[in-house]
Amino acid sequence: MNYFRYLKKGLYFYVAGGMLFGLALLALVVLYRYNNSLNKVLDTANAVSGKQGELSKEIGEIDALVKYLMDNFSLDSPNANSEKIILRAFDDMKTRLDSASLTAARFEDANGEKKLPVEIKILVKNYKMIIDDVGYMESFRFPDYRIRNLSITKEQTGGVALTIQGEFVIPLKEQKPIPLIGT
Repeated sequence: MNYFRYLKKGLYFYVAGGMLFGLALLALVVLYRYNNSLNKVLDTANAVSGKQGELSKEIGEIDALVKYLMDNFSLDSPNANSEKIILRAFDDMKTRLDSASLTAARFEDANGEKKLPVEIKILVKNYKMIIDDVGYMESFRFPDYRIRNLSITKEQTGGVALTIQGEFVIPLKEQKPIPLIGT
């Protein structure tokens, strides 16, 4: 029975100690979760600040590309010559398709567009060459190259010829200067 009195006197201390231990454990769990959350926020902040340099670099590359386009295509002048732009694209096509025969007709003005009809004849060896060459021609955006007719014929010499009839097209609207980014 002495044990019961002993336990009865110490019961309040045990309950108070248990409550303090529970509060301390709760505080540790809260601090642990707070620490993990804080680490995630810091990692995200570091990732964002790390990408800031990459974004600055990409913005610089875009500015350089816009400047290149302005300088080489004279887009910053109010009297940009659409024929000059089309002829540069034609020259680029001629350089890229060096084994091809390119024939251009006269410039035409129709429906608010300046057009240069172009016929291209390429000797091809396989299907991949056809896809690559047609894909290259469709990659033109300014000026646009519109394919009107595409034909594949067998030559008398035994080879295969790809003939593409199309036209370079550029709008005839008065071109306003495009402002550079950041100026």
